[in-house]
Amino acid sequence: MFDYDEELPAGFQDADFLQRQYEEESRTFAARLGRAHGALDAGDDARAWSLCPHGGGYGLGGTAATDAGDPAAGLYGPDGFRCQDCGAVLDGFPGEVVPIPPEHIIEVGRPS
Repeated sequence: MFDYDEELPAGFQDADFLQRQYEEESRTFAARLGRAHGALDAGDDARAWSLCPHGGGYGLGGTAATDAGDPAAGLYGPDGFRCQDCGAVLDGFPGEVVPIPPEHIIEVGRPS
């Protein structure tokens, strides 16, 4: 996949530059997620939803939402998506946050 390039400075190779990029993206993601969790802890759901990188979750149109007992299951169309990091409802994945009524807000767990 990568070839050795003698002209890159200080012995760096393409994979070194990619690794640096991946590490920076991971730090940015973790920082955004930490700020989102801080906003959730402060009770500011809307701020948390805007800060969260929405890294994963489940569709609201299928059995995952029903099995999870999600109060928004089936209510946001086939592309509706619940972020498991912050609890936001999105119009797809990736997508934009959809305003939801209080009865559709859920508690989200934190990684241990």
